[in-house]
Amino acid sequence: MNVFGLNRYSRVAVMLLTAVAANISIAQISDDQIPETAASGTQQNVAQDGADSGTPSASQGSEVVDKVKDTVVETAGIVKDKANEIGQTLDQSQSVVDVSNSILNPIYQAAESAGQYPMFYWCAFTLMAAGVVSFLLQLLLTKLFLLFRMHLNLEEMIMDGVGLAISVVGLILTTQAASENSASFVQSPSAVLSAVGIGAVLGIVFYIWGQRQEFQAAEGYAAAKAKET
Repeated sequence: MNVFGLNRYSRVAVMLLTAVAANISIAQISDDQIPETAASGTQQNVAQDGADSGTPSASQGSEVVDKVKDTVVETAGIVKDKANEIGQTLDQSQSVVDVSNSILNPIYQAAESAGQYPMFYWCAFTLMAAGVVSFLLQLLLTKLFLLFRMHLNLEEMIMDGVGLAISVVGLILTTQAASENSASFVQSPSAVLSAVGIGAVLGIVFYIWGQRQEFQAAEGYAAAKAKET
């Protein structure tokens, strides 16, 4: 009986252990297979969602860019048409014509009077050359020095750029006017070279003055900041 009882209990224990082992094996198999299946399904869904959502977003972005371009072109066309319309309206107004003539006539008279003297073109060329040299050095050298000191004034840069543009345009117009109205200045190399040389010297002098003023302003700004801290 004892032997039979031990054998029965041992068989029951073996059966229980076998069942537990089988359950554990099934659970492991299920855990290994289900996540892989779920992960593969999730990856497929994500890929499909990305494929589905990627194409519309790209197409929508291109549509937005096209709409912006069309709007800009349309707005530019409207502004141009309005400007032309306003210009035509002003050109047909007698009061506007009178105001324009009152501004231009004194300039024409002064140009005709001064244009009779070749020295006028020499002086104009010299001043324009001085402006080009001065403002060019201000933009290149002075702003570079101020950059090393970590103090740049945007307003000064804009003013120097505008001054350089005005000087370049004035130099071009002076040369054109001199070639049309004063052959003696254009055809005289000594007059041209002397105007360039004196203009360069004046430009360097103006550059030194401007540089000194900007350095003083930068030092004052640094001192004010130091007092605040």
